[in-house]
Amino acid sequence: MENKEIMTGQMLTRICEISRLKLNEKESESIKKDCNSILSYFSQIQKISQDKVSNTNHVFGSNVSDLRKDEVNSFQNVTDIRSQFAYVGPNGLMKAPKNL
Repeated sequence: MENKEIMTGQMLTRICEISRLKLNEKESESIKKDCNSILSYFSQIQKISQDKVSNTNHVFGSNVSDLRKDEVNSFQNVTDIRSQFAYVGPNGLMKAPKNL
């Protein structure tokens, strides 16, 4: 990989300000080095030719509608479903109970 500096010290300082991080000099240099390595790798990936690669629109191909029909089904026991929630607001907003 190239050793081109993409992430400058000034950029890292600004990122730290925005994210409220406080790094010492050693941490800054280490993170800057790692970021430059990652960004350099991304720039190499961008140079890869995609001329021979066909577009993938969907993992199932172009006939997704063949998998199933979209149908609206009504629930039989709406009140039972609502009783499962910790809170049901006047506008229909439902809040699930905590699981952890």
